[in-house]
Amino acid sequence: MATQIETSEPGNKRSRSLHMVSFILSFSIGWFGYLMPVLGNFTMIPGDMGDARFNSVVLEHGYQWLTGKTAQLWSPSFFYPYERVLGLSDNHFGSVWIYSTLRGFGLPREMAYSGWYVFGFLLNFIACGWVLRQAKFSPLASALGAFVFTFALPVLHQEGHAQLVYRFAIPMACFCWYRALVRRDLMSAAQAIFWCALQFMCAVYLGVFLAYCLAAMLLAFLLICQLHSYCTVLAVRYQFDNYGHNVQNFFRLNKLSRTPHFIPKTKLHQLHFRSELAASKEAL
Repeated sequence: MATQIETSEPGNKRSRSLHMVSFILSFSIGWFGYLMPVLGNFTMIPGDMGDARFNSVVLEHGYQWLTGKTAQLWSPSFFYPYERVLGLSDNHFGSVWIYSTLRGFGLPREMAYSGWYVFGFLLNFIACGWVLRQAKFSPLASALGAFVFTFALPVLHQEGHAQLVYRFAIPMACFCWYRALVRRDLMSAAQAIFWCALQFMCAVYLGVFLAYCLAAMLLAFLLICQLHSYCTVLAVRYQFDNYGHNVQNFFRLNKLSRTPHFIPKTKLHQLHFRSELAASKEAL
């Protein structure tokens, strides 16, 4: 038993090392190939003067409210004279804690916003990689899948809408929802609902599409279960009919073998040979 433990530990360490190296290398490609150029080595803000400025002021408003410098959460001053309008669009309730933490460390608004942008890519990469590893994919396949999910071209094309960066709750919700459907597990279903709600708080538009995705998964699962049940019934019925026909044929042949008119094929050949032999003897 001791020898098994000694031989298994290096294998586990080697697997963990391969896992870490695959993930670090994959994320490094996205870091140096996209994040650093688009941020200008943390000297520029990705996007245009529209959504980038909107996201910045919403995040700063959340930080100001958390630190007690602003009394009204749902009525930011930049929407004056309109009140209670923060819920009409993205409010970043699910990711404002990252920006607030960076601001709490003394970073200026621009640097904190850049850090918030980078941290979203990191969370997406980690969440997708973890889900793929839970699905029994190899470390290399999990790293490549996480890279595609995080740095795919359609994703990079939306850099002007930084509120769409935070998508880490999508693979978590889909994985928990799938496990809830397969295992009939209420805890997994509750976890899926939690991740879906968190995605709503990170980006309300992606939260809506995630809810549609979970509903489609439920519909597909019910259809597959119904089809499987129908095929199972057909298979059982076919086997039962086959068994019934075999039993009928057995009794029919058994009854026929007991009649005097039933002569096996071998006996017919023997009688025919004997009749020919007798006819030849008479001719001689």
